[in-house]
Amino acid sequence: MLNRFLTFVMVAVFTLSLSAMAIANPTSTVTQSGTDNTAVVQQDGTTGDDATIDQLGDYNIADIYQTYSQAGYSSSIADQDQDGDFNVAHIQHSKLSYGYQTQDGDVNTANIDQGAYDYAEQTQTGDNNVADIDQSTGGWTHSNEAYQTQTGNDNTATIGQIGVDNYAEQTQIGNNYANGIHQTGDRNDAEQYQDGSGNVLTGIIQTGDDNEAYQEQVGNDNTAGIEDQIGNNNVASQVQLGNSNNASIDQSSNGEAATMEQVGDYNTAGINQTGDENKAVGSNDWWTYDNSQLVEHVPEDVGIYQEGYTNWAAIGQTSTMVNYGHQARIRQYGDDNYADVLQDGEAFNQAAIRQDGDDNDAYVDQDGKFLNAYTAHFGDDNYSDITQTGTSNTAECLHNGDGFSSTITQSGTGNFISVIKP
Repeated sequence: MLNRFLTFVMVAVFTLSLSAMAIANPTSTVTQSGTDNTAVVQQDGTTGDDATIDQLGDYNIADIYQTYSQAGYSSSIADQDQDGDFNVAHIQHSKLSYGYQTQDGDVNTANIDQGAYDYAEQTQTGDNNVADIDQSTGGWTHSNEAYQTQTGNDNTATIGQIGVDNYAEQTQIGNNYANGIHQTGDRNDAEQYQDGSGNVLTGIIQTGDDNEAYQEQVGNDNTAGIEDQIGNNNVASQVQLGNSNNASIDQSSNGEAATMEQVGDYNTAGINQTGDENKAVGSNDWWTYDNSQLVEHVPEDVGIYQEGYTNWAAIGQTSTMVNYGHQARIRQYGDDNYADVLQDGEAFNQAAIRQDGDDNDAYVDQDGKFLNAYTAHFGDDNYSDITQTGTSNTAECLHNGDGFSSTITQSGTGNFISVIKP
């Protein structure tokens, strides 16, 4: 069977002597080697478009459509390189857009759809990969950038950007799934990196301006999502090194920052922030197993750090935004520890829990003003519970040994309690 090359070029050439400037006509170059390949080029711009298709293999399909409805210098560039069989590549362009696609393998699919002044690159090495970039809506001038790199088999990646000066990058090595990067607004930055098998990025969704999001997964069967970052100047980062970890970040306001790191297997972490200028840090560090952490707050400041196996930690913060001053720190080294902090922050709350050992439990519940609570367990099977209601309360608890228990309840003003065991 013969190769089929269909080219549709609509060119209006005008020779004008208004200036000495030389304007190039649209050009198209198609090279085919193999059987039953199909290539389509359609360029509607008056001048300057450049389209290149290179096909090596059998049963490949490549098409380029470059359009610009107004008279003028279009100058879009599209380049498609296919090496393998049954690959499909599509590029749709507007004015002054640049799209590059490289496919090395079989049964890969790549799609680029762009507006004016956009730039996109897709590189696929392996089989059965799917990559999609859509930057075609949201105004006439975009200047968005998008990059996708897939190395391996059965990877899926999508990018959708609406706005101006947005940047998105996806890298997949192995066999992974990325639900996508979806950005609406201006000057947003999102990056995803996956290395392993069976990893799932449920998505980066950013609505607003000047937001940043980063996700990294190295290992197998991890799941992570920055599923709702709404507002301006927010920053979110997730790093998972290990297997079967689960992480989520949800932020809705301005100037928030959330950082989450998990090293080990079967860890779970979640951060949910509503309000302005919140800061949250969650870490299941070193090589941990089956740890859980949850952060929910309306400002301010939080941190969880865990090393070991099957630890659980949670911080919940609420505020009426009057004299708020939340701070909470949980640090757990060991196995099967449980820690929980709940703060109603009308004023200057502080809470810190540190547990070194196994099977320890610590609770802090604060409601009022000028509160301060601290617990520390050095040993195994210890228990502490601090409840504070009122103003100017301070409570401290330190257990150094095994099997100690303390319960502290404060209601009123000017209180101070310190419990130290052994």
